[in-house]
Amino acid sequence: MALPAETTHQFEGKNHADLYLEGRPEWPQEIIQRVMQYLLLKKLPPQTLALDVGCGSGQNTIPLAPHFERVVGVDVSKAQTEAGRRRTDKPTNVEFQVGSAEDLLFADDNSVDLVTCATSFHWFDKEAFFKQADRVLKPSGCIAIYWYNKIHPCVEGDVGKNEKIRQTVIEMDSVTLRPYTTDCVKSLEGKTDETRIPYEDNIRLMDIMGLDGSPEGANIKLKLPVTLLLGRKPNP
Repeated sequence: MALPAETTHQFEGKNHADLYLEGRPEWPQEIIQRVMQYLLLKKLPPQTLALDVGCGSGQNTIPLAPHFERVVGVDVSKAQTEAGRRRTDKPTNVEFQVGSAEDLLFADDNSVDLVTCATSFHWFDKEAFFKQADRVLKPSGCIAIYWYNKIHPCVEGDVGKNEKIRQTVIEMDSVTLRPYTTDCVKSLEGKTDETRIPYEDNIRLMDIMGLDGSPEGANIKLKLPVTLLLGRKPNP
C-alpha cells in the first residue's frame, strides 16, 4: 500500500532535524518503566534488542538504552537519524538506521524483544507495520505504542495564570496551527483513533504525566495526557 506524501516527507532536512532535537522533549522514565513492567511479566531477561520505530533523533530511543543490550532507532528521515548519531548523550549500545515501519528488513525473524512507537504510529500504514512487528518479535515479545496530545504548561498554585496559559494553548492549537495540521496528526485527537494492538494479550491505558521539558530557570511545569497501548506476541 502506497503511503500519502505527508507520511513520508515530514521532518526532513538538517535544519529541521536540529530544531526537532533542540525542542522535542525526552520521554519520561515513568512511561519507559510501565512498558518494561509489562514486558517483564512474561519475558524474562536478558532483553537483547529493542526497536524504536519512527525514532526521530532519539527522544524515546535513548531512554530505552539501560534496559537492553542493543537499541536501534529507525526513521525514514536520514537527517533525523544523523542528528541522533551526533547526540553527545548517545550510549554506546544505541544506533540509528534509516528505514520504514512497514519494511523492517534489517531485523531478523523472531529477534526483537520490544518494538516501540513514541508519537510516531499515526504516520504508519498500520496493517503493514503490525505485520512487520509480528515477524521480528520473539514469542512473548511486546509492542508498545504511546503518544501525548496537547501539552499543558502550568504554574503550580496560580489558578489565574494557568487559565491564561490554557486559553493561549487552545488558541495556538485550534486557530494558529490548525491550517497546518495533517489528517495523520488529527487522528490522535479525541476519539478518532481507537486502535488496539492485534494480540489477544493487549491493554490500553491513559494517564496524565509530567514532562521534563521546561525552560531552564522557569517556574513552569509541563503536563500531558498520554495514551499507552501494549500488546504481547503469543507463544507458538
